[in-house]
Formats: sequence, structure tokens, C-alpha cells
Amino acid sequence: MKLYPSLMCVDFSRLNSEIEALDNTDIAGYHIDIMDANFVPNFALGSNDIKAVAALSKKELDVHLMVNNADFAIHPFLNLPVQRISFHYEACVHHHRVVSLIKGKGMKAGVAINPGTSVSCIRDLLPELDFVLVMSVNPGFAGQQFLEFTAAKMQELCRIRKEENLSFEIEVDGSTAPDKIQRLSGYGVDSFVLGTAALFNKNRPYGDIVPELMALEKQEERIK
Repeated sequence: MKLYPSLMCVDFSRLNSEIEALDNTDIAGYHIDIMDANFVPNFALGSNDIKAVAALSKKELDVHLMVNNADFAIHPFLNLPVQRISFHYEACVHHHRVVSLIKGKGMKAGVAINPGTSVSCIRDLLPELDFVLVMSVNPGFAGQQFLEFTAAKMQELCRIRKEENLSFEIEVDGSTAPDKIQRLSGYGVDSFVLGTAALFNKNRPYGDIVPELMALEKQEERIK
């Protein structure tokens, strides 16, 4: 299981100490949301923020583009020091072309789907993807409630992966509280974006919380 703290929730006035504290845990890396106040009703982060985090940490940077016109918007991010990029199915025309551009730079390529988007929309792309990012809240803001109907999409992706012997990872973003991590990892979900539901604003050290979250992984029920 991989955990990616969301930098939307980090105190940027203490970025150095925040990254240092998180780096000393078993997180896989950092989830970085790029928002354009167009595809989603909010602004968040940009290329300078990515560079700042990359200068402070050697862990993976998991960039999530919540922007319109991903066919064009992808280009500035292809030369940044990141390891994973996902773009939204709903914001792209030539999905395979964008996936190829990302993979051509040696990065892992993912497609994100909104709560209202079905797995069938990305069905033909799955053999080409390194990961699928399932939004379990409507994108744009932290602190929302988990949308329970999205869990069925995670189970569907797990079944497809098993039946067709595919290798894409399944990542979930949105109100991933500890009970959700435990249940969804049992389905076969591989990665979780961590926000206020599980990690931040808890008045406890990250070094205490992260091991507790890692211990929630349920191996015996996984659909493999």
C-alpha cells in the first residue's frame, strides 16, 4: 500500500519542517493538485511549488492535473522533476496521445475520473495506464464527505485488472479516512491520497499516524 499526503493540506508557511517530518515516515511520496479555477472552482499549486518540494524531498511526486484542456496543459509539466502525472478523462480529447507523452518522459501515466464518470469511459485505455485515480469526492476542495457509490468503481477496476491480467495501480483521492483505507485496501486499492480525514490537523506527529495507517492494509480480501 502506498500513501501520498496531499500538499493542499500542508502548512506552506512551514514547508521545510512539514516535508522533513513527512519524509521521515513510510509515505511513498506527495500528491500535488494543480487547479485552474476552471475545471474545478478553486486555484491550487503550480510549477514553482513542484520545484520547491522536489528540492526538499527525494520521494515520488504524484501530480494531479485538475485543469481543462489537458492535451495542451500537460506540456509545462513534462519537464519538471516528477514521477507520476494524472490528468482528468473529462478534460481531455486525445487521451492516448497524452498518456504517450507522459510515458515518453519516463513518468508513470494515470487517468483520473470524477465521481460521475464510469469505468467504461476509460475501459480501452486501461492496458496503457500505469494507474487510475478514482475521485471519491467532487474535485476542488478538501474536507468533503466520501461518496459511497464510488467504491463500486474501485471494485470494478479490481475485477478487470484480475480478469485481464493487467498491471495498473488503483489510487483513491477524497476523504480517505482510516476506515475507508482499511475497507478499500481489502478490495485491492493500491494507493491513497491523504488529507484532513486521515493525516492533517490531528495535533499528533505524522510519525505516529502514518504507521497506524499502513497497518490498516487488509491483504486477505484483496482481489488480485
